[in-house]
Amino acid sequence: MSQTTELRTASDVAPILPRSRFRRWYFRGLLLLVVWGGVELMAWGLLTLVLAGGLTSVWIMQDGTLKKSPQGDGVAAHSTQAVHPFLGWVRNPDILPGEISEGVPLQTSRYGFMDTTDGIHQRRPDRLIVGITGGSVAHYMSVAGADALRDRLRSVPDFRDREIIIVRLAQLAYKQPQALFSLNYFLLHGGEFDIVINLDGYNEIALAMMEGYHWKMALDYPQGWSIRAAEIVDPRDSEVALRIIELRGARQRATQSARQSPFRWLPTHALLWYVQERRSQAAMIDAQQELSQARAGQRSFLRFGPPATVQNADEALEECVRLWKQSSLQMHQICEANHILYVHAIQPNQHDPGSKPLTAEESHFIDLESPLNAHRNYGPVIAQGFPMLRAAGQELRLAGVRNLDLTSIFSSHAESLYIDSCCHVNPTGSQILATAIADYVIEQLPMETPEAAPSGAGDRR
Repeated sequence: MSQTTELRTASDVAPILPRSRFRRWYFRGLLLLVVWGGVELMAWGLLTLVLAGGLTSVWIMQDGTLKKSPQGDGVAAHSTQAVHPFLGWVRNPDILPGEISEGVPLQTSRYGFMDTTDGIHQRRPDRLIVGITGGSVAHYMSVAGADALRDRLRSVPDFRDREIIIVRLAQLAYKQPQALFSLNYFLLHGGEFDIVINLDGYNEIALAMMEGYHWKMALDYPQGWSIRAAEIVDPRDSEVALRIIELRGARQRATQSARQSPFRWLPTHALLWYVQERRSQAAMIDAQQELSQARAGQRSFLRFGPPATVQNADEALEECVRLWKQSSLQMHQICEANHILYVHAIQPNQHDPGSKPLTAEESHFIDLESPLNAHRNYGPVIAQGFPMLRAAGQELRLAGVRNLDLTSIFSSHAESLYIDSCCHVNPTGSQILATAIADYVIEQLPMETPEAAPSGAGDRR
């Protein structure tokens, strides 16, 4: 009997063991999920602490990394650009045939500019051709502010029934004399204009000083030229240039892998990529500095251009303003010779003290402690340089140039208009700029104009 009892007891206990083992694994799995959730929550908290947009900001950064150059962070979207023999650089239609900007589909023209056409148009009685030059603020205004510009110009009876064609000669990070040369280049290829609007100022100060002067590069050279020219490798620096290209490749491969990962939605995954990206950026910056400082005693004309004649930062800033003023004067004279109405507008900027009542969001962008402030060193040079631009603008007006000071255009706008720490504005800001410029253009027209003169607006002064 005892043996039978023992057998029954063993038989009864046997099914209990798997259930007990299942229960243990169940609780282990549940604990693991709780710990995992806690880790993800902590990662999400760290991300939102470091980046205001959290995961969204990480994805935007990843998009930016995938568009960047072999040479690194100083050159936005460099992989979509091509070095140009006259303009410094343009968009590369082989790599970037088109894009959506402010909801508008643009194509890369055969000349390397983002527009809806190739930009070459001839005057006709039923057309008004408006060219817009400058940097990224001018480009975005030419897109987001296009309707506002057209609507305002159509208030002029002579323009009401015309097709108003906007030719986009502005490029992201362009600075003078690139606008001057772009105008010349399109005129060379047979382009004609009735009106040319040049909106600039920020790049001519910020980029020329923070990159040109501090990198010991010629102040009139294009943005990031010393880095762009690394593609044309100086044989003395080929080892460092190759290391930069390898770092870029590794960085883009890691980002591409992160974007394609099934775990890309997880905060921990995003946080790990962010940490790795920051380390890669640091390595890239070190390599860039090594390249910039390479053979410091044997200055590379290929990357830095003619040696500077300025002795200090104040003299460099004065030279930046002189180049800006002289470029505008040359554009004015070229337009005069071609019977084009030329208008030069000085853009606003949030680093210009007192130019706008900044919202909390806008203030956060330029807060020195904010991780969103990628241009924290630009504020002082803008604060010093913009009053000099305004003074030079007055000198341009005395020389006959139609110069419009828009640096305080946002002074009565309490709403958020700036969207980053640099200079860019939202569509509302672009529309405000476009409307103000159109109003100024109309003021410059004569009181009476002949009907639809085929020679353009510039002939009717």
